[in-house]
Amino acid sequence: MEPGTFFLIILLIFTAWVIFIYNHLVQLRENIKSGWLQIDVQLKRRHDLLPRLTETAGTHLHQRQSLFVNTAR
Repeated sequence: MEPGTFFLIILLIFTAWVIFIYNHLVQLRENIKSGWLQIDVQLKRRHDLLPRLTETAGTHLHQRQSLFVNTAR
């Protein structure tokens, strides 16, 4: 095998490896972005649910308080 051919084969293998690593890193970056977007959606959902939860808890607290007052009489 000639040295030029050997060097060309090694160069092609190295280039294929670099392309593979680059594509893998791009895929990992996209997975990270997707994960953060899912976290953002869940945080917004929690934020939107909080006022309804406090309203519901306040309603139940008022009902429970009136139950205790009526029971104490």
